[in-house]
Amino acid sequence: MREAIGTRLREGRRDRSIKAKDLAATMGVSPEALSRMERGRQTIPAELLADWCRHLDVHLTFSAAGIEETPESLPPDHARLFNDLDPKHRKLVLEHLELVASLIGEGSPDPDKE
Repeated sequence: MREAIGTRLREGRRDRSIKAKDLAATMGVSPEALSRMERGRQTIPAELLADWCRHLDVHLTFSAAGIEETPESLPPDHARLFNDLDPKHRKLVLEHLELVASLIGEGSPDPDKE
């Protein structure tokens, strides 16, 4: 999945003719770290991923990230609300989503077995 996300971001950067070193400076990471993230060799922190997508106007979907089951698209009003948040609140929303994802990944206990 990291490779699929990195590839999508690299394509977005190249489509906009943005040099890797310039984007790295804008994003506050080293050019080497940016290269590792674009190649899927380094995990992209959620907040950085959100800023990166917004900066490039790239929208990652589950299918673009290589996840087979694609949920319903985020309603435009919700996407707008998220994009209008200040970085502190975007980070909070993303942290909550990561928590929910980790809980789903662990699976919920079956109440009938308790």
